[in-house]
Amino acid sequence: MAEVSITQADNGTAVELRVGDTLHIRLPERPTTGYRWAVERVEPGLVPTGGSAAATAPDSRAGSAGERTFTFKAQQAGQTSLHLENRREWERGAPAAEEFDVTARITE
Repeated sequence: MAEVSITQADNGTAVELRVGDTLHIRLPERPTTGYRWAVERVEPGLVPTGGSAAATAPDSRAGSAGERTFTFKAQQAGQTSLHLENRREWERGAPAAEEFDVTARITE
């Protein structure tokens, strides 16, 4: 079982996984501004494990950059997709500031 990491540079691409692999998605965010990445859609085949984790520099100031990591486990063969959005939680009707899409091709 492999650990596969992708970043914002992989937006709109496909990733090859095997059943049992772990997928980490690392995206930059500025949580002190209210903008946070969230999973809006995950299709069967990938299962979230442990939610997401945010990391910022210890001396972060308002507006400082950080990174959010999402972790998924490939559980069944097939093609599936993920859609994440970066938005303020209280602005659900507004368009997302950023979107991230990836297709996972999972083999046995």
